[in-house]
Amino acid sequence: MTAPAAANSAENNAAAQAAWRSVRESSDIQFAPVPPDPPPVTPEWLKALGEWLDWLLKPLGNLLGGSWSMVEKLLIIGAVLGALWIAWALLWPLWLARKGRAKVAAPEWTPPREEVLAL
Repeated sequence: MTAPAAANSAENNAAAQAAWRSVRESSDIQFAPVPPDPPPVTPEWLKALGEWLDWLLKPLGNLLGGSWSMVEKLLIIGAVLGALWIAWALLWPLWLARKGRAKVAAPEWTPPREEVLAL
């Protein structure tokens, strides 16, 4: 029983390889990657604008890029000061309102005028 099964397996293997080859060799099915489209041509006015912005902002970029450690520290300090200012702006009115409520004491109790006259 094993001999016919082995022969059948070899025939199936050969048939599968032949079918695979025929599919791979068919020009109807694409297996190779498609070449990419060429990049679009950049207009001259856009190139000129980019060169002008480069000329305008290059000194600022060199200044900030060369001293980034100092700029980074200044930005962190600015962020902390901004957060403190926002907290102060939000909490200061609440603190003043609370302080004002504490100052206004309840008036001392006095008996009604009729009761005082009755005594």
